[in-house]
Amino acid sequence: IWLEHLAKELEMPSRSLAIIWERCCESDLECLLLGREERVRLHELGMQLGSLDKKQETQIFLQYAEFLEEKRGGLLKEIQEKRRLCNLLGVTAGLFLTILIL
Repeated sequence: IWLEHLAKELEMPSRSLAIIWERCCESDLECLLLGREERVRLHELGMQLGSLDKKQETQIFLQYAEFLEEKRGGLLKEIQEKRRLCNLLGVTAGLFLTILIL
């Protein structure tokens, strides 16, 4: 929805990319499951586009992709830790019930 709205707004030649990006981010990104930091970085990404040359814009996209990959890695690590904790709690609860029954 966000990208479709952005594309429709870009068809109107009267506004700059930064203004359109800001407006679309404010109106359409609330439905996405993004954290605050991801939303801020995405908003800043749009503010930088259109005012730089292609090499610099490519570098900005690569930096944002690296940021997202780091966040993804951190979330995967957190999920693994929570799985281990759940397994440990399950084993501990099983041992506790076994001791109570005996």
